[in-house]
Amino acid sequence: SLGVALPANDRLTRAVTIVEREFPVARTDEALGKPSRHLVEALRTVVELAFIAKHSVARPEVLELISIALGGADIPEQDPVDQTKPRDTQVELLVWAMMRAAKVHARLAEPDVVIRTPFGEYGVAVKRSSGASATKLVDKGVAQVAKHTKRGFIAVAADARMSRSEAEDPFTAFTQEVDADLEGQRDRVARGAGKSALIAVLLV
Repeated sequence: SLGVALPANDRLTRAVTIVEREFPVARTDEALGKPSRHLVEALRTVVELAFIAKHSVARPEVLELISIALGGADIPEQDPVDQTKPRDTQVELLVWAMMRAAKVHARLAEPDVVIRTPFGEYGVAVKRSSGASATKLVDKGVAQVAKHTKRGFIAVAADARMSRSEAEDPFTAFTQEVDADLEGQRDRVARGAGKSALIAVLLV
């Protein structure tokens, strides 16, 4: 209904096909077993893009980004290292849509999303962790925020990295890594490195 130009063999259409094939309504919970990686990612694609569409607006720049987000392989492990833009764009749109859903005035602009509050504008640098350490993600995000809006947030999506993790609880392992880096940032500020541009890290 938004009028998005679908790329050839788009990921959303493939995701719907995977869901219909692997998760038919007639199956009982007992018959499901452990879902395949393809089903997990297909459900993520369908749910996130539906949420983005629900809270989106039919502006040319937004439609172009949604079209870009429809590219990519069925699972992130199959995306070449230099071709992660579709899923990176999807996460940026998701964060923007979440802000809009929460009635926060948000626009797509550098660092990735800018929100307007009664206290001024703050940037949100959106980072998707496929292999980089939490330290690199946070440091890059802080630099982005400092450059464009002086202060703001970093939104980190660790879905691709956690799917490859061998840790028993990959989400907790990743959040502990983020916490350790934030503690290091606080120490640097305390030693006189100046006011931090970072307000908080959001995990999405």
